Amino acid sequence: KPATIQLAGRSVKASLKAVPIEMGEYPPFANITRGRFFEKADEPKVIVSRQLLQQMHIILDDDHDNIGLGGDVLTLPLDSVLGTNLTIVTRVFDPSKLTLTHPRKGELPLRNEYTDLQIVGIIDNSAFSSGVFSASDVCLPSKAIDFVPCIDLRSIYDIMDGNINSKTKYGSVHIRVNEHKNLKTVKYKLEKMGFQVFSVGDKLDDIEHIFLMLDSIFAAVGVIALLVSVLGIVNTLIMAIYERRKEIGIMKSLGGTQWQIKMIFYVEAALIGLIGGICGVAGGKLASQAASSFANTQIGKIIGCNMEFFDFSWTLALAAILFSVIISVVASIYPANRAASIDPLDALRRE
Repeated sequence: KPATIQLAGRSVKASLKAVPIEMGEYPPFANITRGRFFEKADEPKVIVSRQLLQQMHIILDDDHDNIGLGGDVLTLPLDSVLGTNLTIVTRVFDPSKLTLTHPRKGELPLRNEYTDLQIVGIIDNSAFSSGVFSASDVCLPSKAIDFVPCIDLRSIYDIMDGNINSKTKYGSVHIRVNEHKNLKTVKYKLEKMGFQVFSVGDKLDDIEHIFLMLDSIFAAVGVIALLVSVLGIVNTLIMAIYERRKEIGIMKSLGGTQWQIKMIFYVEAALIGLIGGICGVAGGKLASQAASSFANTQIGKIIGCNMEFFDFSWTLALAAILFSVIISVVASIYPANRAASIDPLDALRRE
């Protein structure tokens, strides 16, 4: 319901929204630090946001981010706001203004209605900017909002249609599903009932397609990086063969078998893969933490809480290190075979 809110001689335009009692378990209402949530569905109380107060140039004495308000700022202690009455000004139908003998040009048959309700809770700015509830909303229990008389454009049509006894109607309803997998099913059933439905899943599908494209690009880059790494390991081990021809010749002349020569290069390649894998996983962990911290500084203020934007699984990390070792060992097969096939006499003669 559209309304004007008055408090301490200040006023601001706002919207009245009905909130079910069950919403007390979810953000932003689960994070109330000033006051409390509603106790009953018909409790004549309201919850406002700190930003709504700031729009009226009213700040609490414990606020620290009131820079840029300007104008006549009124500072009030928290105790003087919680428990005080807030005046809600709404427009209602006034049949006395419907006169044909003395028509009033440009004046609608409406009058102001004043309703005083007590403030029981104050939500922080960031917690209120969650998409469903904006900073200009005043929240009431789902049944208590009927205490506030109001008329809107649909009610005019109700009068023209003769439905003057119709019950209060809602402009929109926000529905929360208990599990994400039920989102499409609930949307489909609501659409069959004739409602126009907008689902977060519609945007999520587009986002998933974008991330699928990004994953494909990153996968292609990863394959190229993997090939470069394999070629680098092969090149490193082949260079090691030329540098150790004398040592290899001496080992073979002393009875070293081809398998023992190969194991030297296999172990060396495995160590390269192990160290590289550990460094890569550690770098990925640090990068994800840095990116998550940066995202929380930007998005966390909007949703009212910090989130873990990157899922770092230690099982996957260990698998990545093992994969790095395996790839390194596979890359060393050709250099190891080449080192094992060196003729000891030729190696010693050249040295």
